[in-house]
Amino acid sequence: MIKSGEKTIELRLYDEKRQKVKVGDKIVFTDNTTGETLNTTVTKLHRFNTFNDLYKSLPLLKCGYTTENVDKATPADMEQYYSVEEQNKYEVVGIELCRPKQNTDETVAYFVRKDLSPTFRAATPADAEAVLSLYTRVKGEPFCVWNAYYPGMDEIRRDVQSGNLFVLESGCGIVGAISIVPENEMDDRAVWTHREAAEIARVAVDPAHRGQGLSLTMVAHIEEILKSRGIAAIHLSVACKNIPACKAYRKAGFSTVCEADMYENRYFLMEKAIFDPTKESR
Repeated sequence: MIKSGEKTIELRLYDEKRQKVKVGDKIVFTDNTTGETLNTTVTKLHRFNTFNDLYKSLPLLKCGYTTENVDKATPADMEQYYSVEEQNKYEVVGIELCRPKQNTDETVAYFVRKDLSPTFRAATPADAEAVLSLYTRVKGEPFCVWNAYYPGMDEIRRDVQSGNLFVLESGCGIVGAISIVPENEMDDRAVWTHREAAEIARVAVDPAHRGQGLSLTMVAHIEEILKSRGIAAIHLSVACKNIPACKAYRKAGFSTVCEADMYENRYFLMEKAIFDPTKESR
């Protein structure tokens, strides 16, 4: 059922082994009969005290049940694997998974259905671990100049608390993130054409979902949010060596105002006007 995409949540005891599982981890399933393997990625961890609590909260059709037997589903079904005593000792977990993108017609069709219209929304505290995992995956990619400490959980918590962290979520979990920085140390630079602006930063797209225009999608959504806040322009800095990001921002309509040495790298400072407040007020 995982292979077909019908089942996306594995139910397990939250014992020492599962306590090591983190969002972003890879899990390989093996068919003991055929030897066939299936690679998956952990997108969320749903922890509960017992399966009784879990069954009340999670969609059971995503947990291995079908329309034919879901009406008879009961937490007692899991007691054949994990006793009540074990549940009380360790708690339980629903491990939400997605299949990685592969070059097969079946898998491509699956991802088209799931990722055709990803949802853009404000991040919540519950998204913090998933966003941190996304940042970590991006840090290992070519062109990325982020270090081991930045961005990290401090930035995530601050952005969530201020309402300035947004995520792009598909059927495979959070695949993109972007932050608004209302005030920045670069604001006082004389190079800017547009002074009444906000900065965008910490733009990340899951490496497995590159090439779908997701960064442009997030930037377009942010433009509408900033317009609603009365912000007339967007500023950003992008590492000169980050060639894909530079191309994406230029495609989105940003222009380079100067180059600057910051954070041990060379950066382009870019800006884009998103509306004329004088015309809007008429």
